Amino acid sequence: AAYTDETGWKERSRKLWLWVMATTWMSVFYILPGRTKTCAQHVIGEFRGTLVTDRCKSYLFYRAGKRQICWAHLSRDFVGFSERGGVTGDIGTDLLKLIEKMFKWWHELGDGKISLATFRNRMRPVRRDVEEFLEMGEEQSSQAGSFKDILKHRSALWTFVDIEGVEPTNNHAEQQVRHPVLIRKISGGTQSERGSRFIERMLTTVASLRKQQRNIHAFLTEACVARTTNTAPPSLIPPQASNS
Repeated sequence: AAYTDETGWKERSRKLWLWVMATTWMSVFYILPGRTKTCAQHVIGEFRGTLVTDRCKSYLFYRAGKRQICWAHLSRDFVGFSERGGVTGDIGTDLLKLIEKMFKWWHELGDGKISLATFRNRMRPVRRDVEEFLEMGEEQSSQAGSFKDILKHRSALWTFVDIEGVEPTNNHAEQQVRHPVLIRKISGGTQSERGSRFIERMLTTVASLRKQQRNIHAFLTEACVARTTNTAPPSLIPPQASNS
C-alpha cells in the first residue's frame, strides 16, 4: 500500500503544490504546478498496489478495487452532517456510531485482540448499514450532493477490510507533509525551480532514511563522494524493500 497527500507550496509568487507518496520504507516528494490528474499520475507513476487517498478528483483514474478512501476525512464529513438538523443530522449521528465501532475493532485487530477473520465478520453488517445510510442521505438529505459524492467512491470504501495490510486512513501521508509545511512557513517556500528540485529531493532523502533508521550524514557524504569520483551513488531503496 502507498499513501498520498498534497499541500500548498510557493515558488516566489507562484502557487504550487507539494505532493508526497509514502510507503513503509520511503516517502517521495514532488513540487508540481497543481492538483490535477496529470500531476497525480506523475506522482503515482507505475505503482500497482493499493493507493490510500482523500476524495480529491485527481485520483479518480486509479483503478477500482485498488484504492482506499481515507476514513478520517469521511468521519469529519459525518460530524458535519450530525451537527445539522433533521434527516441529515440523524443520518450523520448514525454513521458516526457505526464508524466508532469500526475503528474500535480496527484497533483491536492491530493490538492482536481479534483475528482478521473476526474483524471481517463484524464488518459485514457495518458495511451494509453505512451504505444504506449514505443512500438514504442521497435520497432524503438537504446535503444530497455530499452523500452522492461519497457514494461515487463506493468501490474504495472497504478495501482495507478486504486487503490485509491496508490502513483505513491516509494519516501516514498527512504526517509526512507536516515537516515540509513548517519549512514553507519559516522560509516562505522556494525562490527558483532549482530550489524546488533541491527541496523535494532532500525531503525525500531525509524522510526515507529516517524510516529506514539509516544515518543521514553518512548517506549524503557517500553521495557527494560518488559525485566527485564518478562512482555509483548510494541507493535510497533498502534491501528489505528490494527483496519484498
